[in-house]
Amino acid sequence: MRVKINLSGSLQGIYTDKTSDLFVDINIPVTVRHVLAAAGVNPLVVAAVLVDGEMKSKDFTIEEKINEITLVGPIAGG
Repeated sequence: MRVKINLSGSLQGIYTDKTSDLFVDINIPVTVRHVLAAAGVNPLVVAAVLVDGEMKSKDFTIEEKINEITLVGPIAGG
């Protein structure tokens, strides 16, 4: 199954080598953490994960077809 990975603004700054059209081929069942590894994204820099728009943990197991995973990076400011 092919899944689109969306990187939030701060992650786009961290992973400048990743394009806005980042896709990963996965076999289910699979954890989000495994998908991150397949995409070359360090789970430590991912603050939140949305699977088809729903907040999930990095240890969430994907067991059915999905369309996209959105990764939200660290939020900083002052």
